[in-house]
Amino acid sequence: PGERQWFVTAKDTNTGQTLGTIQLLVLPEFPAGTVKVAMFGIDSSATERGIDKLLVSSIFKLLPGVSRIFLHTRITNESMLCGLSEWGFVP
Repeated sequence: PGERQWFVTAKDTNTGQTLGTIQLLVLPEFPAGTVKVAMFGIDSSATERGIDKLLVSSIFKLLPGVSRIFLHTRITNESMLCGLSEWGFVP
């Protein structure tokens, strides 16, 4: 009860191929304005197409009152860590 989830999928308009997906969670125990990114993935063929930024920006389109985002990635995922840092995320 009170849990809300969103799945956003980016697809190639020509082929219908899924290029990336993000899953967002808002739980009653989270402070107001907080969202958790439970799943985030980009197809390896789409890594340089800006799909990551498109999916992250969908958070603010769906939930304009977001003030805090929790997400995690492997410490070895240097490209993701670099991107998160560029977008203003902090550990």
